[in-house]
Amino acid sequence: MNIDEENSTSRKRVHPDSASVSVSRSSTDILALVENPNFEELARHYPSFQKAWNDARQKQKDSKARKSFSSCVSQEFTVTLTRGLLHAHFNLQLPHLESNHLCPPVPNRFFYLHWIETCLLSKGDRAQRMNSGIDIGTGSTCIYALLAARFFGFRMVATEIDRDALDLAKLNVAANQLDDKIFLLEVAPSHSQQPSLPPGGPVTRALTAISGISQNQRFDIVMTNPPFYDPAAMEHCTPRVGDGRDRTSMTVSEGSYPNGEVGFVTEMIADSLQARQSAIWFSSMLGKKTSLVKLKRILIHLLGPGHVETTEYGPGQYTRWFIAWTFRRPSAFAPAALSSNPSMDRFEVVLDGSNNAHQALNEVASRISVFCQSSPGGWHLAARQLPLPTSHVPKLMLQVQESSVPQITSFVDESESNIVIPPLILDALQGRDNSEFLPPEGHFVIQVLLEQTMSNEKAAIRVNVQLACYRHSSRGLKAVEKIRSSIEGEVARTNRKWRRIRQRQ
Repeated sequence: MNIDEENSTSRKRVHPDSASVSVSRSSTDILALVENPNFEELARHYPSFQKAWNDARQKQKDSKARKSFSSCVSQEFTVTLTRGLLHAHFNLQLPHLESNHLCPPVPNRFFYLHWIETCLLSKGDRAQRMNSGIDIGTGSTCIYALLAARFFGFRMVATEIDRDALDLAKLNVAANQLDDKIFLLEVAPSHSQQPSLPPGGPVTRALTAISGISQNQRFDIVMTNPPFYDPAAMEHCTPRVGDGRDRTSMTVSEGSYPNGEVGFVTEMIADSLQARQSAIWFSSMLGKKTSLVKLKRILIHLLGPGHVETTEYGPGQYTRWFIAWTFRRPSAFAPAALSSNPSMDRFEVVLDGSNNAHQALNEVASRISVFCQSSPGGWHLAARQLPLPTSHVPKLMLQVQESSVPQITSFVDESESNIVIPPLILDALQGRDNSEFLPPEGHFVIQVLLEQTMSNEKAAIRVNVQLACYRHSSRGLKAVEKIRSSIEGEVARTNRKWRRIRQRQ
């Protein structure tokens, strides 16, 4: 039943959290409402949901075994709940949804967009222009594009290989009068789906279709809810692990892809390497934590941790994971690049008490400079002092990095045998200068904070040394580990070399 028809029968059925109110709220506030919906309130305003909810409760009551409520819900319950939430909080209709198509849960779909808006895209982009995105495999509901356009004000291109799903998506977009913000495109299957077609994965197919209507357009985000299942594994045919229910209704293109979601996103990564300038961020939702772990390791190995963001959302077995990557040059001090080792990143240097505080700090800084000049582990290092705000506690900050960043053409360290890079991605990397993946400071940078510590010893003065190590590649990680393992012994003069020197004195 059309939600508009339900709500046209009585003025009393206008939901108190309708979009006229909700759109003025933050996405954080709306997320809290949709992830913990008030079923009683929804039932009062949406009769079709009330019936489906009552049926589920009765089924739970009649079951001989003690079943959870979630194991008793029907497809009708899921559909009416989705329609009710979309209308109540976003003033969106979903009149065209066939029983064999995927009915998307609103909370994790909205969370994905909330994460994109609040964590991935900068505030400056919003102030300068309207954000734009590509939704790959939009499905019959076109839910990502509808939510992005209605709540976040995005302009969206939504692509789909299934013509029937695309026709339904067009009807849903038209029903919400968002034709001016959402452009729907039919695209060809990928090469892995149909080997007779030219090479290319999901992103390549989308960009090829877009190039036919718009040249050199750059998007803020590419997003997707990929097919979770590998058709060869037949996993989509087995009941749910948690409660034994049949899996959610979906078409073949919605549910399965060669090698499942890992295969789909791997092809997205390869495509993005060949179309780096087409979008600021590429991203995907994932249904398995194992998929996230595998894909994150590949991306960090390829691009460095400063280019990769991940998060998760949802309770228990309904958790979904999200991964995003960018080719923008990262900050040398990107939080994701911080490589911490609490047991080795802090140590103390004890000096003769004849030094005053500033002399002690300068002495330790001088030792660090000498350490860098010794090229530990074959790394050619340079240390420079950084300005610090005035403090009543004597402090000094140094920055250690490579004296010159080596020119590289392949960013991947293929000597690491524990990470397998798919051939599809290695092919996309060949012949390209990938040094742009690094910040200007290079593969790594270490900030060293020196601070005098309080001591009751008159014959000694103590300086605390704190390392903050940032690495942006496998090479950078190896350098950080080498420096970390040897700097204390040299600067505090506690290693074997300095013990021998003292013995000879």
